[in-house]
Amino acid sequence: MADMQCHTLFLHCLQVWNPEREECIHTLAGHTNRVYSLQFDGAHVVSGSLDTSIRVWDVETGSCRHALMGHQSLTSGMELRNNILVSGNADSTVKVWDIITGQCLQTLSGMCLLRAVLLGSHTRTVHVVIVLWYMHSYFAS
Repeated sequence: MADMQCHTLFLHCLQVWNPEREECIHTLAGHTNRVYSLQFDGAHVVSGSLDTSIRVWDVETGSCRHALMGHQSLTSGMELRNNILVSGNADSTVKVWDIITGQCLQTLSGMCLLRAVLLGSHTRTVHVVIVLWYMHSYFAS
């Protein structure tokens, strides 16, 4: 659904819109606190909340496919590519997730407050503020 848009206004839920028809297609409810992080790849919406959960939503049906648990505080940044999600958290951890299975593939710990997560251009690296981890085994060329 490439013609869809998703947004949140720091509410507990999200909305998927068809901008051409100016119509709300789905309201995605499930978080128990404000949503602060959002990724959209055309098929999935991934939302990170102050409730410490990350939710993976199916855009077509509006259903929650997975509630990813494991962070201890607000998800401060996420990057989604090829069904792999990298989430940075205010608890100074980065988690690598498979959004199809909902499995946490790896947890990386640091000594700084994480503000952003960015996958490298060849999807082999994870950049977190000034911390860098080599993630070759999780990202295909």
